[in-house]
Amino acid sequence: GNLWIGGRKMSPCGEYRWYGLNTGPLTMSYWAVGQPDANGDCLISWQNHHYYWGDHDCDYKASFLCEVSNI
Repeated sequence: GNLWIGGRKMSPCGEYRWYGLNTGPLTMSYWAVGQPDANGDCLISWQNHHYYWGDHDCDYKASFLCEVSNI
C-alpha cells in the first residue's frame, strides 16, 4: 500500500523537510512526474507509482515507515 515517509511541507513557499526527531531539508527526492502538485502538505510514497513520492492531504490513512538507527 501507500506509505507515509516522514516529510512535510514546512513553509508557504513549498519547502519540504523531514519531520520528527531528525528534521532537516530533503537531501534527495524521488518525486513522481507532476509532483508535488499542492494537493497536500505531507509526503507519501505511492505503491501504484513504483513508490515514487507525492504530496497528499495529511489526514489520508496510510501505513508508515520509521527510521531506525544502526545498533
